[in-house]
Amino acid sequence: MRIKVGQIGYMTNKDLGINKTGGHYVYVREVKGNKVDVNVITSLEYLSGKWNTKRLNKVRKGYIYPIPKSHSTLPRWSAVSSNPKLNRNIKDIKPTKHKIKKRHRFFIGKFLK
Repeated sequence: MRIKVGQIGYMTNKDLGINKTGGHYVYVREVKGNKVDVNVITSLEYLSGKWNTKRLNKVRKGYIYPIPKSHSTLPRWSAVSSNPKLNRNIKDIKPTKHKIKKRHRFFIGKFLK
């Protein structure tokens, strides 16, 4: 499957440069040959359904952009980071079937740089 701009993929934390186990969904913002620029998607709630107050404060301060649960197919209420991870290897992204509405793609591409 070909990686395209606006697509949601999955990357391990190691590939993202995060020193923890696991991984994150990512929003592909730009494709440059074998390299991509991505924004990390993080969850705003725990598995139990309770709010993550640290991340809600980041929404309030404008560090992350929330995507309403009804506007995406992601498993939990999520937000997109405002600082992109640049020049990541395109082969490290595992494609997913998750999507977000186009109105959010415009905002992420234009304002979250």
